[in-house]
Amino acid sequence: MHKKQIFIVGALLLFIFILFASSAIFQDVFFRVTDKLDAYAHAHSVLGPLVFVGFAAMSALLSPFSSVPLVPLAIVVWGTETTALLLLTGWVLGGGISYSIGYFLGYPVVQKIAPKRNLEKWMETLSEKIDISVAFLFRLATPSETGYVFGTLHYSFWKYMCITLVAELPFVYIAVYGGEAFINVGWITFLTLGLSWLLIVGIALYLLDKRLKR
Repeated sequence: MHKKQIFIVGALLLFIFILFASSAIFQDVFFRVTDKLDAYAHAHSVLGPLVFVGFAAMSALLSPFSSVPLVPLAIVVWGTETTALLLLTGWVLGGGISYSIGYFLGYPVVQKIAPKRNLEKWMETLSEKIDISVAFLFRLATPSETGYVFGTLHYSFWKYMCITLVAELPFVYIAVYGGEAFINVGWITFLTLGLSWLLIVGIALYLLDKRLKR
């Protein structure tokens, strides 16, 4: 997601969290929905996780979409550890698909999917210096859709996938334990994890800028 989208999603999650914490009605609705999802997931033990992984992968392909708001529901249905694994699988899978689209279909197709203005800026940044440290910081600091750029530039697929896996780990941790804090109405944990997300992105952007100026 882009900075603006991160802010919007964060603000929306904070609003929902406050509403959830202060409203017994909202909590009742939430757990009724999760009860139905739980019943569906048990009736479709393979399809349910696949659908969630699909949503997670989609968030790596389409910039307006985020799978993070679905995490609390998934935690109630599958538990923290399984949700973390499914989320990581979806995000890494989506990264691999976006890379493949960029690699095989190239810029003419990619510019129709990813925001053209950001795409040109990302490609300019990576084409100048694309060693593994720059690639990792860039992947950590920017939206997951940047897989299109790595593919278009024909960066090593396996290096990109390893970078993506490592870069997604802290965000999976934050998303899942933030979702758990949401369910348990843990104000301090929820806000701390949210700030940690912003801090990681901020530090990565700072280090990336410093690295590119060398």
